[in-house]
Amino acid sequence: MEDSAEAKLVKLSAQHKARTDDHIGTEHLLLALLDPGGSEPWRSVARALAERDITHLKVEHVLRTELQRFEYGSRRGQYTANLAKVLSLAESEAVALGSPQVDSSHLLLALVRHWQGRAMYALDHLGHDQDGMRRVALAALPRPIVPPDVLSPLRNESSVTESYEEADVTAWPTTTEPASPTGTTPMDWMGEEQARAVSVPPTWIGRFLTPVTGADAMAAEDEVERLYRVLIRAHASNAVLLARPGMDAMSVLKGLARRVEERRVANPLQDTVIRHLDWAAIARETYGGDAFYRELRRILTDLSGKRALLAISDAPVYLDFANPRRPGSVTAHLWALMESGALQVALILTPDEYETAKAALTRNLFGTVQVVEPTIERTTDIVRARVPDFARRYKVHIPPETLEAAVVLADRHVTDRFQPAKSIELLSIACAEVAPMVATGRIETVTPEVVRAALAHELSRDIAGLRLPGEAAPAAPPAPSRDRLPVRTESYALLVGTAHYDDPALEPLESVAANLTGLGEVLAHPEHGGFDPSRVTTLLNPSRHEFRAKLKELSAIATDTFLLYFAGHGLADPYTPALYLGVRDAESLDPADTALPYATVGRHLESGPARNKILVLDCCFSGRALDGTMGPGDGPIRTPDIGGTYILTASAATQPALAPPGETHTAFTGALLELFTEGVDSPAEFIHPVREFARLTELVRARASQQDPQQRNTNTIGELGLVRNRRYRAVSR
Repeated sequence: MEDSAEAKLVKLSAQHKARTDDHIGTEHLLLALLDPGGSEPWRSVARALAERDITHLKVEHVLRTELQRFEYGSRRGQYTANLAKVLSLAESEAVALGSPQVDSSHLLLALVRHWQGRAMYALDHLGHDQDGMRRVALAALPRPIVPPDVLSPLRNESSVTESYEEADVTAWPTTTEPASPTGTTPMDWMGEEQARAVSVPPTWIGRFLTPVTGADAMAAEDEVERLYRVLIRAHASNAVLLARPGMDAMSVLKGLARRVEERRVANPLQDTVIRHLDWAAIARETYGGDAFYRELRRILTDLSGKRALLAISDAPVYLDFANPRRPGSVTAHLWALMESGALQVALILTPDEYETAKAALTRNLFGTVQVVEPTIERTTDIVRARVPDFARRYKVHIPPETLEAAVVLADRHVTDRFQPAKSIELLSIACAEVAPMVATGRIETVTPEVVRAALAHELSRDIAGLRLPGEAAPAAPPAPSRDRLPVRTESYALLVGTAHYDDPALEPLESVAANLTGLGEVLAHPEHGGFDPSRVTTLLNPSRHEFRAKLKELSAIATDTFLLYFAGHGLADPYTPALYLGVRDAESLDPADTALPYATVGRHLESGPARNKILVLDCCFSGRALDGTMGPGDGPIRTPDIGGTYILTASAATQPALAPPGETHTAFTGALLELFTEGVDSPAEFIHPVREFARLTELVRARASQQDPQQRNTNTIGELGLVRNRRYRAVSR
């Protein structure tokens, strides 16, 4: 997809702003978007940002004063991995919104969607979170060019109120041999025999239905065979292809198309053409709303009775699976066509989408085909087929060893996506890293080292830990801590609590202040504590900005152990499984914009240099921190745990954390303090939270019988103790 003229100007402006730096990063793109451009999309973006008090001056001030320590080490004029990812995501945003070109509003949406890099640190420092910034970005769109359904996965055809009984559904006239698009013959267009067998108007084929051919089919033959056996059945001859995000379900359809082209299919599928429904193309033509579904109904009507298999992705976004037989709806029309045998359909769904829609996917209509993640060898073949496209697009050379590095590194280290998409995305980012250097006039080679560096930026990981294929293992990192306390000169503890809130709907928690005092005294005890008193910081009733600033500061300088403790209200988002920490200025009805997201805490902990990281949460719903839910975005987002961090929570994801009446401390922190101050009958010299978790649970339940502490990542801190065991001497004699 090409950039619009004003998007090109935005990128040029970003390059100009980076002229004195050693890289071109997300912060330069943000500064460019803040300039009042010459075209309306650019001006709309600048206005939307200004309305949230995000100005050029403020962003530059944050970059100058707060972010000097974040270094990229890139060559001058080179895109950072974060910016390369943003530019790639901008194309996805444009496609999803039905735009023929990438413009400045899509660049802003991509910045917010990625939410990493210096630009995001600046926005975060200025008090803006990802959810709120996405609303700003959507407000900057010049006009709605797709149905509202595209912007919200909770909306689909069920929200359209028009009665389709009154809509104009006259089919396009059919002919025995359809006219070819200008300048082509029937053979060029869909194959001579298929052109004669299928009287589908070429206007619709070209605009709304993408041909699926077997030209580059690489699917596993057993998956193609399962799909084939479903489609040739007399009953339930429509298919559901179940594929996790990133798996290439379309390759299975391409494999089937190859069989059809080679005439290796039974009569029901002979001369069948396979077409993929292009939602974005329909949206571009109709500008959304009722017209969108009128055109969709017309397409389905035109295809009925023809030898065609219609492949549909993202069906839950646009179709009404909750009530598929609602009279007059397009979904009911589609179901009727399948039941009558007039149209065959292959739905591509993720397992989560299938669980939501399976009540509508009755056995008399659908057979299920599971798409499995390809092997390393098959992924390599799939990515190899994309190499010529990358070479042309970025004007780079990609040797075989670089292709192998991209596939193996993505397979080993990227855990929230699946093959082959994660390998293709990593290789694309690596190509974008060297693309700016092409301006020198020579073809740049994308080396395995560039791929490794791109992955390190993407995962915020130490590059030394990302080994290339065949590469000798680096020197072993320090072994997990064994039977010791934190190194006092290299360790910090941040104890945060909120006892009183500006929002009267949030009840005061009087025991929180005592929690902070007690825990601070125990951790910094001159004889038994594991931390230097000067490196234990207590924040009582901080604002969101104060909490975030201190967390950012201390997590960046602790090199041996960093401990973060929070006590206060835990706030839940009613629309996602996200957790928010209730700071003084939090609002109970708007936690996403006013409380501190767990995502922010996780980002600072994961990026910090400390060898041992410990997070202790004494708040309601604190168990949500163990669900892998790192914050809201376009919907519930699942990501891995906070890397390298031991997490200890006061309760499970759906439980409150209690403060028993009349007690000095909350139930959980009171139990923790008893464990630390009383010690345990054990020959161990130190109190290790992992080893003594069972004892801690007993102490908590003695105070609050319905409260269940939780822990995760128990292998990340080894045998590191937090305080000395006060019963150690008596037991060891």
